[in-house]
Amino acid sequence: MKWFEVDHEGTIVKVAAQRIGQQIWYHYLGETFVWEKPERTPRSTSTSVPRNLLTAPMPGKITAVMKAIGESVNLGEVVIVMEAMKMEYSLKAECHGKVKSLKVAVDSQVSLGEILVEFAIDSEGQGDRSGSSSSFGSEPFLAQKKNDSKDTK
Repeated sequence: MKWFEVDHEGTIVKVAAQRIGQQIWYHYLGETFVWEKPERTPRSTSTSVPRNLLTAPMPGKITAVMKAIGESVNLGEVVIVMEAMKMEYSLKAECHGKVKSLKVAVDSQVSLGEILVEFAIDSEGQGDRSGSSSSFGSEPFLAQKKNDSKDTK
């Protein structure tokens, strides 16, 4: 068992954790949980983009810009809507903060990985995907509570 600091719904907490196969078992506040790594999506494959940047997950066309420079944004809030491969994608902020700069406008054509928005991160939303203090990867922290918390092996 090792101790880690992890981001749990925007709060850094200390947990005791152990990898067992493809699962990570962790203990927090006297309860046992199991975290299973979600399947990768195009957005989660990049681990070197800081959270204060929103980048295009694929080539496409910007159809809506939901925020203006200086506006506050919350983690998970839709900031940009784009169309790619005849589908609409809502791109969400990966931090709490304010819009520092907009690099695109409606009808802009963008390429894979192009920076769309830069955020000024609030102090509680600091960090980037590559410098995480946990070893759980860049995916959102998803966990299921285990029913039997007596077995702590």
